Amino acid sequence: MSLDMSFPILEIFVPLICFCVAILCCNTSCRALQRAREERRMQSIREAERESPPVFIIPFPSAPSEESLYRLPRYSETRDSPPPPSYSEIEMKPDSFIPPDAPPPPYVPPFPRPSSSSTSGS
Repeated sequence: MSLDMSFPILEIFVPLICFCVAILCCNTSCRALQRAREERRMQSIREAERESPPVFIIPFPSAPSEESLYRLPRYSETRDSPPPPSYSEIEMKPDSFIPPDAPPPPYVPPFPRPSSSSTSGS
């Protein structure tokens, strides 16, 4: 094999291999930096949890007893409201419906139909 034959192969594959190695190095360094940043963030969260107590603890009620789970609801504790008025007592508010001043215009179809005289041509 002569040197002239191997020269184009080297021209193509050496830059390609260098490019792949550079991408692998960048990928490795980005992952290492991301992992270090995540560890720093988790460490600061852990330190913040240790230093400050929670702001508010939600109090959970004690577990209900068996009797309270199956008892009937106490309807006597609700307040009574009056029934709604009948339809004959209801009046329309004057602001909700304003009567028109004049009747509406007559209906005109949007696309007028051609007359029969114009369709029967020559």
